[in-house]
Amino acid sequence: MARLFPEGESNVNTRVAGTNGYMAPEYVMHGQLSAKADVFSFGVLVLELISGQKNSSFNLNVDAQNLLDWAYKLYKKGKGLEIMDAAIVPSAPPEQVSFCIRIGLLCVQSDPKTRPDMHRVVIMLSKKPGHLDEPMRPGIAGNRYRRSRPRPGSSSTAGASGFSDSHTSESTFNCNTNTASASASATTLASSSKSDPHGKRPMKS
Repeated sequence: MARLFPEGESNVNTRVAGTNGYMAPEYVMHGQLSAKADVFSFGVLVLELISGQKNSSFNLNVDAQNLLDWAYKLYKKGKGLEIMDAAIVPSAPPEQVSFCIRIGLLCVQSDPKTRPDMHRVVIMLSKKPGHLDEPMRPGIAGNRYRRSRPRPGSSSTAGASGFSDSHTSESTFNCNTNTASASASATTLASSSKSDPHGKRPMKS
């Protein structure tokens, strides 16, 4: 899907529409569309091509939330080449594959500001493998995110992605609702009763 930016602007807010697994987290959560969202999608595609797996339907590892999370965890353990599709292992130069994995991880970083722009990506791909920045934790794309913002003053415990846990908010809401209902019932009962003039137990009106 393509969208033209208004002249003189590099970011737009828009309704979310796209393919799960390829959409940048800031776009899924807040509708913030920028060139860095395209960089994120490119990074997903690079990692999919190397691994032979689709990010939107990834299920190889129960400890990983998706393909990006799996690739990042293996990379941090020094085992990045383990994501390679068995079909390309015999013919793919390990050094080049490792280089491309790192570029892919740089493109899918959670913070858009830390992702390279596509001009920089082209330069990196056109040169021999060399020094690259250290990738940071990737954003969780597509249906892994809920479109909700934390309430003002609330603290987030979501982890590196920076988004709050919606289950905690939901539990707090239910608890507050139940407390309010109990208080309302007690008030109604008290107002519907009056004291016995003979000093005995209250009588209902």
